[in-house]
Amino acid sequence: MERNNIVCSHTDLSDKGTNTHSVIDAHINTQEIHQSGGLSVTANILDGDGKTIHSIIFTNGVVTKYTIS
Repeated sequence: MERNNIVCSHTDLSDKGTNTHSVIDAHINTQEIHQSGGLSVTANILDGDGKTIHSIIFTNGVVTKYTIS
């Protein structure tokens, strides 16, 4: 199989955006946008009567607790 136009560098990409690697890295490292610790979210699944039947706690995007009521 022959391959043409193989890209070996980010600067050679024809469909690249306008942000540099340093701009993207600065965005990712912005704590106000991307929490690095302690961010918890609780998702409750309710039955037809509005009673919680499942509760899932996510900490930093990872399930840390699951309970069935």
